[in-house]
Amino acid sequence: MWNYHQKAIFIIVALLGIGFLPANSMWAQSQPAAQSLTLKEAVDLALRQNPGVQAVNTNRKLARLGTEEAKSGRLPTVQASEVLTNGNNPVYVFGSLLEQSRFTEKNFGLDSLNNPTPLTNFRSSVQMRLPLFDQRMTQTRIAKAQNHEQEAALQAELAEQQARLEVIRAYYGVLVAEAHKNVTAAAVQSVSAEAKRVNDLYETGVVTAADRLALATQLAEYQQQDIEAAGTLRTAHAALNLVVGLPLETVVTLNGKLTNPQFTIPAEAALLEAATTRHPELQLAELAIAQRKQEQTGARGQYLPRADLFANVGASAEKLVNGSSDYAVGVSLTWNLFDPGRRARVGQADTAREIAELQQKQTADQLRLQVIRARERYQSARERLPVAANAVTQAAETLRIVRDRYGVGLTTITEVLRAQTALVQAESNEVFVRYECTVRFGELQLAAGQLTEVTVFDR
Repeated sequence: MWNYHQKAIFIIVALLGIGFLPANSMWAQSQPAAQSLTLKEAVDLALRQNPGVQAVNTNRKLARLGTEEAKSGRLPTVQASEVLTNGNNPVYVFGSLLEQSRFTEKNFGLDSLNNPTPLTNFRSSVQMRLPLFDQRMTQTRIAKAQNHEQEAALQAELAEQQARLEVIRAYYGVLVAEAHKNVTAAAVQSVSAEAKRVNDLYETGVVTAADRLALATQLAEYQQQDIEAAGTLRTAHAALNLVVGLPLETVVTLNGKLTNPQFTIPAEAALLEAATTRHPELQLAELAIAQRKQEQTGARGQYLPRADLFANVGASAEKLVNGSSDYAVGVSLTWNLFDPGRRARVGQADTAREIAELQQKQTADQLRLQVIRARERYQSARERLPVAANAVTQAAETLRIVRDRYGVGLTTITEVLRAQTALVQAESNEVFVRYECTVRFGELQLAAGQLTEVTVFDR
């Protein structure tokens, strides 16, 4: 059985998964006015301010821009160019004179043709190309980009559900740390009173010095535990601030209570159906299959020809401000008769789809396992609730009886200390089981993909 400080460390570190925070990062600074939070308010803050959630939501904007970029492949491209050339290459001079509309009869002379005078040509042009059929490349890119948009939306939904669970862990982590602090403080107060009573008995010679020293030792132990509990509580507050996106030094007062939760859960079959039909992770796996299908379409499109419409308007001149204009309009058809890598690319696309289908099946199986595991953990925690509460009652009654027996000399101080320790452990365990029951229910909701709100937790 874990003792109280081990459980506190588990709550703050293992469940939250955010590591230890620097001891002087929060409480060494001046404390601002306290901020009151319900669980729902804490979740709303996290969804708005947590950097991880913000990053995932920003990714949706990036995906939308990707779709816009992919659709632009259906639009024409227009380029403008200005080229300055000077040379005496016979073919260049002959063609440039024709472009400039300056070709005359004297240019037919053999000497002029073979050894022309160097010529300067300014060539201004505008080119337009419109893809009529691009081997389904644009179609594939658009479909993949739209899939990315859906993936980004599902990833945002999954991140928000995970953020809700992290807030539940952190929020109730503070409450359980407060409860542990109350347990240790009560233990210090109880043993202090017992130590004073025993000290009075020692002064009258009723008990021995060993009894007084034993109680003093136990009191020192509880005082140390109380100090550790105070540090754990401060760390829990900092962890909650980190999850919800508040400055770590913010002082937060929680309106929630760590009660004995009794959540109603659907049958296991209903949870499994929800996980394997509507869970964001499964939908992401299905989108991966759809994307691989589009890649197959794009790969097979490489066997088809490419058709483009093109137009060119230009002007050639000896000087920049004069000259002759021309244009050209046409359609081009290109067909790759031999592409040695094309067959391999098609095979890669087919294999990638097979892998995506296998991964989708694996994801479905993993989600089923997560639901079963989470449901059993919640059921276990819920069944331990009355046991833990009964243990506290029994430990308190045992301590009362042992103290009475000690008061009349029927037992030793060792039995009193043992009973006191048993009560502290029982109270700490009950607090932890209440916390665990709440968190396990949140994990079950997340495993089924249904952690979309927290009103059921906010009591």
